Amino acid sequence: MNTYQTTHVTGSLYVNRGLVSENLLDWSGYKEISAATLEGKGWTRLTLNSREPLLGEPTESSQGHHYTYLIRQGDRGRFLLVSEHTELVTILLNRLGIASQVRPPEIRINDLVNELAAKPSLYVMSAVYAHIEGYGQALKSIAFYGGDIGETVLFRQLLPQLRPHRVSLRDVTRRAEVLSVGARGEISFTYTNDSNLIDVDDGLRFLSKKGYLNWDGDALSTGA
Repeated sequence: MNTYQTTHVTGSLYVNRGLVSENLLDWSGYKEISAATLEGKGWTRLTLNSREPLLGEPTESSQGHHYTYLIRQGDRGRFLLVSEHTELVTILLNRLGIASQVRPPEIRINDLVNELAAKPSLYVMSAVYAHIEGYGQALKSIAFYGGDIGETVLFRQLLPQLRPHRVSLRDVTRRAEVLSVGARGEISFTYTNDSNLIDVDDGLRFLSKKGYLNWDGDALSTGA
């Protein structure tokens, strides 16, 4: 992962289970982890170096294996951690010894989808993944893709029967994909260079200001 290669990254938002003011992200004592501050405010790139492959890759590598992460640290013990594979996120949390000390927040995807369908603002929906009710075992889930899903008659007609659990947001002005968010705190986006991390920040700020991020609710315990 570098500033010259487009990469899809995925991971999750996290918050401390205990003291909300405590910063659990401390990699300074780990020789296998190196860090670099990025141009985007609050963003850090970590590289985890391993002699052994962590994802089942071929082991023939004299230089070992290198795994890259992007971290966005916030206040009150909140942070975003993404990499090229979700498994790598879990591996790093375990390596730092904090996997049991953090949890994902609940993201109110249903409210987000319904409100964007009724009144688009800075963003429109380019993808919606949902469970659908009323069709039994014949049809349990459905996905929509398009430039502005909330504008389509079919989607509006089906919306009362949907329980959305993931949505992708597109910037209205630039018509560019920004990020995809899931009900259990999942976040994914396309990383092109450090400057597009600002767009991700704007998207997360939008979710926060609109009240779609429920940091007090544990997504795993609520079954969102």
